[in-house]
Amino acid sequence: MGLSLVRSSVFPCVPPFSGQVHAIALDELFEYHVSLFRHALEDALGTEAPGPARLLRAYVRAVCASAMAMGPNERAAVASLMCTPEYRVIWSDFIDEVCSGDAMDPATQMICRYAAEGLWLDYALERGAGPDYIADVQQRLLALTNA
Repeated sequence: MGLSLVRSSVFPCVPPFSGQVHAIALDELFEYHVSLFRHALEDALGTEAPGPARLLRAYVRAVCASAMAMGPNERAAVASLMCTPEYRVIWSDFIDEVCSGDAMDPATQMICRYAAEGLWLDYALERGAGPDYIADVQQRLLALTNA
């Protein structure tokens, strides 16, 4: 995917910081949040039985758990990071790799993945999705993986 396509985002974003010091700090912050997510994903994988959607189900659970665990400062930081095109590309490639071992049909995988990510971003941007709503959406997405 070309960088020009990635830059044509529809997300309302805070402009990224400028300067080498800020770039290093953002890189470290991004790595820290990816590390936290990896741990949440490992925890979720530990609860999933083998099956054709095991990785996707764990991903949905991890995304929802991560959203509910974010405090206000973390929400702002994550929203800023995910509004930076370079980090979105890295994140997307990472998640493509995470879910690549499943035998789910691509359309269901995309629906579940994008819905979970949209819910997570909505929560990070503080647009009103509360824990009960996140839990409900999570259950609906997990139900799609059982079809």
